[in-house]
Amino acid sequence: MDNPPDKWALGRRSEKLVAKYIETAGYTILARNFHAPGGELDILCVKAETLFVVEVRSRRHGVARPLDTIGRAKQKHIFDATDAFMAKFNPDVSEVRFIVAEVEWQDDSPKIHLVFDPFTIDNC
Repeated sequence: MDNPPDKWALGRRSEKLVAKYIETAGYTILARNFHAPGGELDILCVKAETLFVVEVRSRRHGVARPLDTIGRAKQKHIFDATDAFMAKFNPDVSEVRFIVAEVEWQDDSPKIHLVFDPFTIDNC
């Protein structure tokens, strides 16, 4: 398993890749690494009047699926931080959706998979 500095570097690298990936797909990034009392949001972006809150999760190939590392407590932090972002910036959007961007690394090759609407407020 990675030691913490390698894990954090992998996470930062994964966030940069996902940001580039979603921009290429036509999303406009509003913020990265937004900090709020409830937690941190990796990427906030818009497309077609929808705000997407993107949680980036990366793992080395063969380790547990990245999506499976998000428990109820983390989901609540994401929802709370999203509420803080909405209150602070009041973006002109018609809905808010969530994406988990799974980045699976095999050697030095990343594979990105976007999971739309992976959880709901009812899960918390």
